[in-house]
Amino acid sequence: MRRFSHDSREPRLNAVVGGRSCFAQRCGRGSGAIALGITGSAAIRGRMRKLHAALLFCLLPSSASFPESSTERVVATAIPLDPSAPERRRFGRLRYVGGWHLTSRQRNFGGYSALHGDGRDFLTIADTGQYLHFTMERGQIVRTRFGNLPGFPGPTGSKRDRDAESMAIGPEGDVWVGYEYRNAVIRYSADLSTVLSTGWPPAMANWARNSGAEAMVRLDGGRFVIFAEGKMIAPGVKAALMFPGDPTQSRNRPFQFGYRPPKDYVP
Repeated sequence: MRRFSHDSREPRLNAVVGGRSCFAQRCGRGSGAIALGITGSAAIRGRMRKLHAALLFCLLPSSASFPESSTERVVATAIPLDPSAPERRRFGRLRYVGGWHLTSRQRNFGGYSALHGDGRDFLTIADTGQYLHFTMERGQIVRTRFGNLPGFPGPTGSKRDRDAESMAIGPEGDVWVGYEYRNAVIRYSADLSTVLSTGWPPAMANWARNSGAEAMVRLDGGRFVIFAEGKMIAPGVKAALMFPGDPTQSRNRPFQFGYRPPKDYVP
């Protein structure tokens, strides 16, 4: 992962979005790359040829499920922004603070689609419905917890029922997760032990099964924005939904708007 800071006069990094990127190709088959952070209150996920306001994880591939806890360590190794020019510390208006490459022998480590972090505590969720929570201090991971989400939007527990792709965190710590295929959103308790509510927003019903709620952000004031990966409303214009509140509640009907991502960016 790579961390950036910004000058006080520059836009704040106040949105979180998970996503695979072109860097995943370097990690090997089945590995994942996660991007966090972007300027303003919009979120864009996808193949990022530029590291503009990005925090990247390159995670090693694995398979099979994992238990709620594990003795396997997650190791963070410091990396430069640009290996060919380690002295480089600026990227546009951003200043590179530090970056880490994470590895672990834990089974099913990797494949993460969404990430939230505050600089110390991080939560990542995989498209298998499993998660990793870890704490970093002074560039080292000091605590980890692996687990499985307690419920999913489909009845069978198959991959299509557990295809988590996006995440947002509320001020009380509640966790919202957006699911592809079922085009649903689930709200979990802060400790990820309980399903608090589930919604299948009608406005998401016709989103493609494998390119639905790819990115989600909770804005100040409690509004939510959910970005579709595949839904187009005009040439080059992607669909997104603005919810006035919790998207799992049917009373919070969204309005649709379009956004045109930069070249080579996909939500």
